[in-house]
Amino acid sequence: MSEAESLDENDPRQLGRFMRRMAEITGEPVEGEMEEALRRLEAGEDPEKVEEDMGDVFGGGEGEEGGLGGPPTYDDGLYPL
Repeated sequence: MSEAESLDENDPRQLGRFMRRMAEITGEPVEGEMEEALRRLEAGEDPEKVEEDMGDVFGGGEGEEGGLGGPPTYDDGLYPL
């Protein structure tokens, strides 16, 4: 979490590295469109341009699934009901 606190939200490279690191920590696979989106961020591309080209790959919409920002799933056995 200390990485998140020091994240420069205006630096797409930092954002891409942070998102990739969070995927590693959580064990979330980074494949397909998400992999492409993270590569583009890590190359310094504007996140809004990436999302414009690729749709809501980051899952930032309210109540929407997808991306690394999507809601947790409770059917994976990690969260007891």
